[in-house]
Amino acid sequence: MTEDNLKRAMIVGAEIDHIVESHPGIKFIEACVIYCDKYEIEVESLGEVLKQHQNIVSKIRNEAEDLNYIKKDPCMEIEFE
Repeated sequence: MTEDNLKRAMIVGAEIDHIVESHPGIKFIEACVIYCDKYEIEVESLGEVLKQHQNIVSKIRNEAEDLNYIKKDPCMEIEFE
């Protein structure tokens, strides 16, 4: 991963965070679509950039699991006693 790619991922991630924070009720998955519409890019292209931003990836994965879009990863569940 190059430094430029990492910078780009951080910038894109910050903008997606901003979309979520500034629009109550908007989830990260929707924010990604809004971002893609704004810059006229394909969602798949955004995925290539975001895979380097683990914080955003984690938030999207959690939303997708909560919405039953993907199966929950049993290894990621932590039980507290």
